[in-house]
Formats: sequence, structure tokens, C-alpha cells
Amino acid sequence: MSIQISELGYKSASQRARVLTESWIPVNALCPACGGAYVKTPNNTKVLDFNCKSCARPFELKSSKTKFGKRVVDGAYESMIAAIREDRQPNLILMNYRLPFSVSDLFILPRRFIVEPMVVARKPLSQNARRAGWGGCNLDLEIIPKSALIPCIVNGAPVPQEKIQQSWSATEALENVGGAERGWIAVTLGIVDSIGSRFFSLHDVYAYEGRASRLFPNNKNVKAKLRQQLQLLRDMGLIEFRGRGSYALVDTLVRS
Repeated sequence: MSIQISELGYKSASQRARVLTESWIPVNALCPACGGAYVKTPNNTKVLDFNCKSCARPFELKSSKTKFGKRVVDGAYESMIAAIREDRQPNLILMNYRLPFSVSDLFILPRRFIVEPMVVARKPLSQNARRAGWGGCNLDLEIIPKSALIPCIVNGAPVPQEKIQQSWSATEALENVGGAERGWIAVTLGIVDSIGSRFFSLHDVYAYEGRASRLFPNNKNVKAKLRQQLQLLRDMGLIEFRGRGSYALVDTLVRS
């Protein structure tokens, strides 16, 4: 899907990429929640690039010429942690583009999955740097489920808007969960995803006790907390209890 915009006046490659990708979104993409149009926010608005004109949901664009890996580079660590704790983190638009300026892949990461355990501090800038001491962060995508990322364009082919909105709705129940508890829910779903099978057992989940302990070092009863999260996921309709410590992901969370 090609980006059509004049490049006049921009000498820097990074400037051109920023202008081109930001200009592409309002013309070619729709809100994954309601299908409304994107509206660009004023320049230099912190951690926010667009709002949906219809539902006012906030979005931040991350664009790259290379595929996003296990981590996404984000802004200031302290700012992101504060945004999550105050429940004002935006949804992320993850765009991969090719030169000369066409979008190859576009995914949405809903804000419900942007939780404190996934925010990894980067090493502060050296004392010789222009912004000495500034500390950025990365977002660790490995701790959340693959189903958290909603495909909108894959290998240059657009996904039908109806399917995008269905994917958005599949985990919308997490919006009603508070910040700290939402972190546990997201991590538990990520553990279930790592098991690698739609059908899993409580024993399978316990095998990832070490991951949960690392992400929540202040919790001293991790197994009990994981059991609680499975109950919450069942109540939300995201997993099914099949008896005798056995569970299954619902159809909407199964990715081929």
C-alpha cells in the first residue's frame, strides 16, 4: 500500500519517513475499535500522535523499515511508567514500511496490553551525551500473547476492517481491569500463549512460575496468583475450564 505525499522540503531521511508515515495513517487507516477516522494531534504532543475522530481513543505511531522484533523502542522510561499508572497510555500503531515508501505491515497493540512488567529500562545516556542521564525504555513483546497484536496489513495486503474490529473486541474485557491486575492478566495470557497449544493444564502454567516471579518480584505466592488469573480469564470468556485442571483458549484468541 503506497504512501503518496510530496517529499519537498525534507532533506533528512528520518524527517521524510516521519512525515510520510504520519501522513499515511489518516488517509489510509481506520480505528480498530470503531472504524472511525484518525485525526493527527498537534506536533510535539507527548506520547500521542492520533485520536480517533469518532471514539476519541488515543494512538501513538511507531514506524520502522525493519520488522519489529521482540522489543519495541519507546520513549522515556519514567514517562511511560507514569502513563501506565495513571491509565493514560495510548494504543500503539506498529508500522513496517519499504522504500520508496509503501506500507508492508501494520499492527495495533491495544493499550490494555501495555502494562508495567513489559516496560524495560534502557541504560541512561552517558555524561557526554546532549541529554546526559536521560533513560529510555523498550517494550518487551515476548511477555504478552501474540493475539494482543491486531493485524491490519500483512505483507502489503490489507485485512478486512470487520476482522480488525472483531480482533479488537476479543480482548476488550481487559479494559475493565485495573492497572496492576491488568498486568497480571496480560502476563498470564502471555504464559498461556508460550505453552504453544490451545489446550493446556494448570501444571503447564506452573512451569512458567519463574517468569511470573521475575516480572512480579514482590509477590511471594505466585502459583496462587496464577490460579486466580485463570479464574478471571475464564470469567472474561477468554479461556474455557474443561475440568480436572484443564483449560482451552477460546476460538477468538487462537492464531494460526
